[in-house]
Amino acid sequence: AYDLNSGVAFTFSVDTSIPRGSSGQTTPPTTITDTGTRSSGGTGPPTPPASAQPVSVADVENPANIVSKTDYKTVTSTNPDGVEVSRKASFQEVKVSGGSAAPIYSFNVGVKNTTNNTLKNVKVMEVIPKAVASNVSKITFKQTPSRIINPDPEVEWLVEELAPGAEAKFFYFVNDLSDKSIK
Repeated sequence: AYDLNSGVAFTFSVDTSIPRGSSGQTTPPTTITDTGTRSSGGTGPPTPPASAQPVSVADVENPANIVSKTDYKTVTSTNPDGVEVSRKASFQEVKVSGGSAAPIYSFNVGVKNTTNNTLKNVKVMEVIPKAVASNVSKITFKQTPSRIINPDPEVEWLVEELAPGAEAKFFYFVNDLSDKSIK
C-alpha cells in the first residue's frame, strides 16, 4: 500500500474573490497563493438565492451550461517518491433548469505517477477547508470517495493501481462556500 499523504504535505488555498470590471465582466484574480493570503477589493462572486436549483455534476461538466468561469492557479507538488499531486479551483456560474444561473466552486485533485514503477493502493486524502464546506454533506462528488475519514470534511479515494505515467483525477464542488466572509 502507498499512502500518498505521508509524502506530500502542503496547504491548498485559493483567493475566491472575483474582481468585476465596470461592464460587469469578470477578470482573473490578481493574487493567488498557497498560504491563504488573498487580494482585497472587488465585490466577489454572487451568493446563490435561498431557493437555488440543485446543480448536478452533468450541469457543471456541460460546456453549454457555463455562463462564466474563472480558473485559479493550479498548485502542484511532487513528493520524494515521484508522485505528483495537483489541485485546481474554479468559480463558475452554471445554467440550471429554468434558465437561472447558479454559482459553484469546483475543485479538481489529481495524482500522477512520475516513476517507472507501478504503485498499488494509492490513498489520496483530501482535507477540505471549513471555509469551503462545513460538512461532507455540502459537497457534490463526481467520484464517490472510498472512505469518509471525518464528515468535518476529510475524504479519501483509493487508486488500486497507478501505472508509470498514469493519472487519477477527482472532482467535487459546492454550491456556496461555508465562510460567507470570503470575497
